[in-house]
Amino acid sequence: MQSLFQSAAEIIQGEGADAPIGHLLLLIFGAFAVTGAGLAWRKDRRQIVSSALKLPLLPLITTVVCLPGLLMMGAVIGFELPPREVLSSILAIQAFHGVFVLSFVPVILFFGVGSSYDFMKLLNFIVFFAGGLISLGRYAVYLHEIAAASGLFLFACWAFLYCFVGCQTAWMIRPLIGSPGEHFVWRRRHGDMNFYGALAHSLRQVAKEGREPSEPADKANGLPAPQ
Repeated sequence: MQSLFQSAAEIIQGEGADAPIGHLLLLIFGAFAVTGAGLAWRKDRRQIVSSALKLPLLPLITTVVCLPGLLMMGAVIGFELPPREVLSSILAIQAFHGVFVLSFVPVILFFGVGSSYDFMKLLNFIVFFAGGLISLGRYAVYLHEIAAASGLFLFACWAFLYCFVGCQTAWMIRPLIGSPGEHFVWRRRHGDMNFYGALAHSLRQVAKEGREPSEPADKANGLPAPQ
């Protein structure tokens, strides 16, 4: 347990690439599971359990999709790292990301009281996207010390792909927050919209809320108004 906490401290300090893979996986699952439960705290227990189980899949599915491309691009431009070292570095990025978003769960819970569903979706997107950029940026600093310019260019291209795929993965495993007024489902049907269409829709809805007279907080969250 002490070594696990030591690995967590190394990750926060930006030195987690050398941590054991087992410790990194435990931190990823633990941090994202607790965060997932926090996202769904206002829904029923099934949604809380579902979000806690599904959110750790977000970084892992994204890695499975993006890792082969990183290794192939590295081979093409002549910048190669041992696959195990690459995997450890990516898991360290994800572990830092998990710890980062976990630290913002109190903020998410605070704004969850009286805020609309679309606003909460945008808030969660900002927290997760900012955490991803900061996590990737910390690894870029480390990579700058060991790689040439070609390695940094490779990482920048892969980081864009990683963020693009990660956003769509979050859309595919939804619901994570739980839409007010809808029954619980383990996985929602996608319909005709992808993540980026849904993001634009939420932005329009939040802008519309800012122009219209505010509703009672309970009604905005799909709850009956107190009598």
